Amino acid sequence: MSTSVYAGSHGRSTTIHLAGEVDDEALPRLRDLLDELGGRQVRRLVIELREVTGLSPGAVRALVYAQQRLPAGAEVIVVGARLSVVAALALGGLGGTATLAS
Repeated sequence: MSTSVYAGSHGRSTTIHLAGEVDDEALPRLRDLLDELGGRQVRRLVIELREVTGLSPGAVRALVYAQQRLPAGAEVIVVGARLSVVAALALGGLGGTATLAS
């Protein structure tokens, strides 16, 4: 499976869709997409991970950094992550601050 990184927004909610192995090669695309969030007043960030087979430590750091840049009180929801991906997110610091959904 090839890596896919894209986002969609509706109002103050943004969904990031990731698929495949989100490794260091995909990191520039992920960072660019996350940097675009910085200029928006996002109140809800949904990270769709159903099709992700793995996340590099750099990808986890990028997601954690994006969460830290959100306005106070913004909600982060991680959807469909397999156990290995949830473990990587938890080690990176996102697991305890985001809502996990199946």
